[in-house]
Amino acid sequence: MELFDNQIRELYEILQMDNPKRCVKKSCGSIQTNRTIQKKEKLILKSDMAFELGGGFHQAVTDMITTTSRELVDDSEVVLIGSDLKDISEDTDYARFVLVRFRDEYIQSLNETDFYRQLRTLSYLRYKMYIDGFMTRISSTKEREPIRVSKYAREQEMSLFEVGKLFADKYLECEGVEAVKVIFITGEQPFYPKLKEIADKCEDITDSIDHILSGMIMDCSTCNLKEVCDEVEELRDIHKKMSGR
Repeated sequence: MELFDNQIRELYEILQMDNPKRCVKKSCGSIQTNRTIQKKEKLILKSDMAFELGGGFHQAVTDMITTTSRELVDDSEVVLIGSDLKDISEDTDYARFVLVRFRDEYIQSLNETDFYRQLRTLSYLRYKMYIDGFMTRISSTKEREPIRVSKYAREQEMSLFEVGKLFADKYLECEGVEAVKVIFITGEQPFYPKLKEIADKCEDITDSIDHILSGMIMDCSTCNLKEVCDEVEELRDIHKKMSGR
């Protein structure tokens, strides 16, 4: 499955993932935390808030991207570019990318409809990440999920590495998932617009699969997603397969 591999490569290039001065990486196995994902979300009122990540007019980009490539996602780890929570004292820009590697044999066993359902299931999983002191604020804008951090969480020195491990562990519970890389970006960075473009393109690819499976328009010349399919060979393969049924 290489549907999103080019977007992951572009993400790595933009973030300079091989630069140790820019990226702090920790394997999930090395991260110790007593925090857990709660069954219900605890609201953080403005009076209890220390700051927001990506709130208000600040940049906020989030996405979940899948692959089967060990080269792109070799192991489960958390990556931080920018400041950790204990070093943030006011609202700031924020991005989070969760990269999920599936076992190739598992993906090959799915038909197109089941594959699409699995993508959406994993995508919606982020709405069930109820971490005490770290509240997701749902935005009407796609790929935008500001985070409200409580004063108590900051006093307890909650770390994004802990949060990332909780995210990774949750995704690893899903069938067929072998490894998860969680990337956090905080503070002023020049590349947020580029990150938004990557997230938008991934959503366009997923929407194209839905479009093809629904059979709404099989004439490529009249489809508003033609440009996306022209760029991604696997989308064209799915389209041809569905058209031949």
